Amino acid sequence: MNDSTRKNYHLQFHGKGGEYFKIWIVNLFLSILTLGIYSAWAKVRTHRYFYGNTELMGSTFEYHAKPIQILKGRILVFILFMIYVVVGSISPAINGMLTLLLFLAIPWIIVRSMRFRNINSSWRNIRFNFEKDYFSAIKTFLLWPMLILFTLGLIIPFLYFLQSRFFISLSSFGKERFQFTGGASGFYKIAFISIGIILLGLIPFILLSVQGGMLEEGVLNDGSKPEFGPAVIIAMVTYIVAFMVGTFLYKTLITNYVWCHIELAGNHFGSHLKLGKMMWIGLSNLILIVITVGIFTPWAMIRMTRYRVDCLTLRDSGNIEDIISGGTEYMNAIGDEAGEMFDIDIGAL
Repeated sequence: MNDSTRKNYHLQFHGKGGEYFKIWIVNLFLSILTLGIYSAWAKVRTHRYFYGNTELMGSTFEYHAKPIQILKGRILVFILFMIYVVVGSISPAINGMLTLLLFLAIPWIIVRSMRFRNINSSWRNIRFNFEKDYFSAIKTFLLWPMLILFTLGLIIPFLYFLQSRFFISLSSFGKERFQFTGGASGFYKIAFISIGIILLGLIPFILLSVQGGMLEEGVLNDGSKPEFGPAVIIAMVTYIVAFMVGTFLYKTLITNYVWCHIELAGNHFGSHLKLGKMMWIGLSNLILIVITVGIFTPWAMIRMTRYRVDCLTLRDSGNIEDIISGGTEYMNAIGDEAGEMFDIDIGAL
């Protein structure tokens, strides 16, 4: 299909703050009341709401996980944590061994968590999937990060590149694998630009230090002490602004870069976030959450999700329907496996 005849589909998010607030407040109340047990049901309700309100080509996404699957994983994590605490208090040596084992288990936890999330996600009745490549997980999350100290942190953008490639290239939709075509150079470019802006915010402080040193050497002839109060305030504001701009710029550019380098069987994704809009939504959300003592959180989540999703596009190469029809063959097998799995949250350990 020629580029001129390809179709661009925009994703849409239809969630509303008022609707999600009802779910959020009930989830919060019951999770506190049940000492966290209901949080498994809360996670499922939240995912189903956000999935069900995300639309592509007239169809919404679905989340199929059962709360009991998530609860089993959290109970397992709790038991392992209690063993770690009790044994660690008895024997420091065994505690060190358990810490090492936990560290070595990180790749397995990440793969299992991604596989659980993908297999329990679907679009047009076709499940997503995630390949069980533990060797790649070990390299990406254990071996390469060991070089952070030796490279004085310069390897960090490369690690983000490896992690993005890991999560994307091992994911699939039906029987079609996603591909990540981005390179490490893109991550370095975005990191250097963002860090450069933040460092520029330090210039007023450097100038003040130089001026202060000169004045200490007796530049002032009348013996009076220099006043730096207003200048310090201006320097602080300048740095805060530079830090916010640099941080939001990084998030905006890296999101656009990653999405614009994702392909699925010749179909290209895209993201078109704007820095100004991201800063406005992010900062106004933060201010309103603080003012309302957290009550605005559901509206903040909806606002940011709507903007991020509405900026996503899919450029159809003409074979989307073929991908869907081919993926139905795997529906039953993947669905059966999903029912036998239980979740271990990446953030739980």
